[in-house]
Amino acid sequence: MELIALSLGFPAYSFNSFFKDQTSFVKLNHYTPCPAPELAIGVGRHKDAGVLTVLTQFGVGGLEVKRKSGGKWIRVKPAPELTHDVSGNKF
Repeated sequence: MELIALSLGFPAYSFNSFFKDQTSFVKLNHYTPCPAPELAIGVGRHKDAGVLTVLTQFGVGGLEVKRKSGGKWIRVKPAPELTHDVSGNKF
């Protein structure tokens, strides 16, 4: 978190108070491509509970993000060379 704070122009320890007495965890998921995506329901709209989600789509679509202004959901086009970093509920 210190490197993230520095990259945003904040002092290194800016986020420490958010994580005092917190439990850390790592959750790994791998979703294989669906053979019939038109029939897939998916996980539904949700917010990630943690601080940071690192997501790679591997060329498979379906990711949407919700805009803060207006609340519209926008589809994120998959790009094989791109990894998405998504802030969770903590931020």
